[in-house]
Parts: sequence; structure tokens; C-alpha cells
Amino acid sequence: MARIVFTSGAYLGDVAPFVEPANRLAACGHEVTFVLPAGFRSLLGNEAFDFVPYPLDFSPSGMASDPMHERLLRHPWANQVRLARYWMRRGFVDGPDITRDALLHALHGADVLVTHPTLGAASIPVAQHLG
Repeated sequence: MARIVFTSGAYLGDVAPFVEPANRLAACGHEVTFVLPAGFRSLLGNEAFDFVPYPLDFSPSGMASDPMHERLLRHPWANQVRLARYWMRRGFVDGPDITRDALLHALHGADVLVTHPTLGAASIPVAQHLG
């Protein structure tokens, strides 16, 4: 069986499409790990896959407490570039060393990485580094 790691973050719409495939793969006997911001634990902590917390809380609950996030979302189309920078900062730049180390640990020995672009910018280079 394969060791499969999923990564995603940000909003539920970025995470939800991966939940059913991750559960199905786990039900088939694969070792499935889903790396997610801690804010998703209450929603997904009891799924068939292993939940591994991503060290930066790049989840709706984590971002909702940030006034800048709320301000940018008032006009998402007008703030597309600012939102992209915000998401990159919240998802990686605020702690590059801890995110790198967490992803190195989660992806070590993985056969497959399945990622949403929200964390792909961080997880794909780590997966490539690990081969």
C-alpha cells in the first residue's frame, strides 16, 4: 500500500474536495495523512485519515480573527493581489522555518503528494526535495 499525503489550507472550499478521496484511500488500506491548519481539527479530526496540523493557522477561524483579512474580503475582486499576498504570508512567510520542518516531517517517506494550490507553493518544493 502507498503512503499518501494531502495538503490544503485557507477556506473550507479549498479543503473539502479532498476529504472524500482521502477517506476512500484510507478505507482501501493506504496510509493517508492530511496536513491541515489546526483550525480544521474540529471539522476533520475524526476522519479515516491521520490529521497532522500545519504549523501556521491558515484556516477560516485563524484568519477570521485578523482585521486585515476581514477588510480585504469586503472587496475580494478589488483586493485579489492583496489577498494573494496575504494568503502567502499567512500560509508560509510568517514562519518559513517551522513550515518547512513540518512539511519535511509529514512528507518524509511519502509515495504521493496531493495538494491544493493554497499549500502547493510550500509543499511541492518540499516533495521535490525529498524526491
